[in-house]
Amino acid sequence: MNWAWVWWMLAASFVANGVRLRRRCAGLERVTVSGPTSGVGDGRDPKGGGPGPDAWAWFEGSGVEVPDAVRRRVERHAEERGLDVVDLVPKKMPTAAGMDLLRAVNPRSYRSRRLASGATAGYAVAAKRSVDQSARSSARSAARRRALLTGGRGSSEPGAGSWPPEETARVDPAALHRWVVLLKRCAPSSTDLVVVDGLGAPRRVPAGRKALLRARYGAAWPLAVILPAAVDVVLLAGLYVSPAWGLVALALWCAQPVLTFLGSPLSPGDLWVRSVLRWALDPVDLVRTALGRREPSTGWETGIDPETLRPVYDELLSAGIERFFEPPRPDCPLCGSTLLREKLRTPDLLQHKPGEFVLMVCGQCGHIFQNPRLSLEGLDFYYRDFYDGLGEDQLEFVFGASDAAYRGRASLLHGRHVPRAWLDVGAGHGHFCLVAGEQWPATRFDGLDMSESIEEAERRGWVTKGYRGLFPELAHELEDRYDVVSMHHYLEHTRDPSAELDAALRVLQPGGYLVIELPDPESVYGGVLGKYWVPWFQPQHQHLLSMRNLEAVIEAKGMTVETTQRGIAAQPVDLLFAVWFLVNRLAPAPDLPWRPPSTLVQRVWRIAAFVVAAPVFVGAFLADQVLALIVRRSRRSNTYRVLARRTDATGPTRQDGQGGQGGSLT
Repeated sequence: MNWAWVWWMLAASFVANGVRLRRRCAGLERVTVSGPTSGVGDGRDPKGGGPGPDAWAWFEGSGVEVPDAVRRRVERHAEERGLDVVDLVPKKMPTAAGMDLLRAVNPRSYRSRRLASGATAGYAVAAKRSVDQSARSSARSAARRRALLTGGRGSSEPGAGSWPPEETARVDPAALHRWVVLLKRCAPSSTDLVVVDGLGAPRRVPAGRKALLRARYGAAWPLAVILPAAVDVVLLAGLYVSPAWGLVALALWCAQPVLTFLGSPLSPGDLWVRSVLRWALDPVDLVRTALGRREPSTGWETGIDPETLRPVYDELLSAGIERFFEPPRPDCPLCGSTLLREKLRTPDLLQHKPGEFVLMVCGQCGHIFQNPRLSLEGLDFYYRDFYDGLGEDQLEFVFGASDAAYRGRASLLHGRHVPRAWLDVGAGHGHFCLVAGEQWPATRFDGLDMSESIEEAERRGWVTKGYRGLFPELAHELEDRYDVVSMHHYLEHTRDPSAELDAALRVLQPGGYLVIELPDPESVYGGVLGKYWVPWFQPQHQHLLSMRNLEAVIEAKGMTVETTQRGIAAQPVDLLFAVWFLVNRLAPAPDLPWRPPSTLVQRVWRIAAFVVAAPVFVGAFLADQVLALIVRRSRRSNTYRVLARRTDATGPTRQDGQGGQGGSLT
């Protein structure tokens, strides 16, 4: 068989990726130090000459010293551009570091995309004092949460004052990255990267690069070494299997940095040497990075050591898990019918916590619900370390990965109503409110949630006001205060959806709108993928309401269903998450404190499983995107939206967007 096609496709991918990185690099602004270096942005109050309220805080990476002239010029540039946080990228940044940066961040959309994760070149950062103080407040709050969750055990912040970083200390690149992540959250649309002349760019030792990769990619950091290593192996094999095309692929791979940087804002001093010798230097760097001894912690590792939680979970599990479940109920919670049958039985595919969970379906109204239901103690146990603690960083990444769904939800009111005060129930960290604020800049967005995440959302400025607690219990304090209430993927988590809807009705002003988005249990994916369909989401999802049943409940409460959406609300993730669930079940994450300690073999097996499954992940992602083109034009989806209005009118006017059905319970 002629395998030459593998290497000519690889060669084409190198060119395409080089063009992609070049476009990203072209999005970087340059700041020269030849202009004025005093005046606006020099950190002085123009009236009194002393430090102003928005004087700048500076953080320098290890081995970096930012000249005063550069500082003043960067501050002036920031004032001119309306920036609150500036990450300095040296013009002569080494080629390898520049490629790493462009793989991690797209400068063309970094500032405008509010949910973009903070990223740094690792050399120097300037932040306005107000933003710096907000980030410090978030860091202190995170430290308190970790201490509470771990009982004060095993703090990962060894030195007093080492985190948050002090201006006077040299900050290692990984610590700087973690700090920029917090700064970007507090200044989501006024943070940017700029290329600066006159800033030194010391080379990083392999251990430093390893720490930075760990900070950028978390538990997935080995892929940043394994995947390039796999490319190296394929290139080497190409020289033997298909010498001509193998040589072409190797040459284009070596030329990729030149394609990326030549004539761009960045001018790496080692560009030509690095390109010509890339075939030898890159493999050596990968090995040195992988084997490099981990640098001592300087306080940037804000996560929790799983081992500190093991005594906590040992105690929680010592009495068994029976108390985490209520007795099974014999009837449907929606219509009272006793015609029930088992729909699904599954373990916890999310966290691998012990237990088996059952979804029942009502033979009369079709409602799907968890039975036996989790007790209040069970909810505490299974939610623990998912949205906070061990799982907080991963969930932040998932919720911030795309803003398309948030925009779609916010646009549901276009042409109908201009919201004044909007309450998002189940707001979490306020991702929706942050994105929706772009479409509705004059609207006040408040949020409500049970966890401390809503208080963090207020600290970041992502919501104006955060309410912490149960919605039905807080509703009397918020009566008639909002003209829009939203519940996005919230009702399915609640113990009593009817009580939640009553609370929304109480909070809404007359004529106000209720926006609901839910997973669609009638999706064909639910039957095809079985327990691996992500919207079943056990053990967290307690009620899976069909659109017909939700509309019936809403209308029974005297509200008018204005419009519905199905296909357009689709989230193309079904196959990708199904593959992730399957691989994650075969090779569970190591060091989970509710499971026995992992062995070296288990750790290696997990890495190997994800590497082998990488092509399947890519295929599943592409298939999701292709199928989404069909689903979005259909009357079926994995998600639906309902827009209802508080009104006393009867015989509501309906505008069914895609597949809306009126319905009533029988």
